[in-house]
Amino acid sequence: MLGKIEFEAEGQNSINFIDPNQTNLVAQVSTKEPIVFNKGNSPRIIAYDCGIKWNIVRYFINLGVEITVVPYDYELSEDFHE
Repeated sequence: MLGKIEFEAEGQNSINFIDPNQTNLVAQVSTKEPIVFNKGNSPRIIAYDCGIKWNIVRYFINLGVEITVVPYDYELSEDFHE
């Protein structure tokens, strides 16, 4: 449910209402290009960035695994299959 509170007062302009459901918020927070950490290590993890917490990525980096962070709309290619 969306709502907006307005107060009547002289000389004040109405505040614009923005519906967050009309904005692709995931596209705004997602990485734009794939990022690879610990390249060549094993196991390999692919993380789709839909607003990922970077502490999760740091955790896997510290474990020494290869982690690739990709945009939310990234299409997997044969390059990722072994």
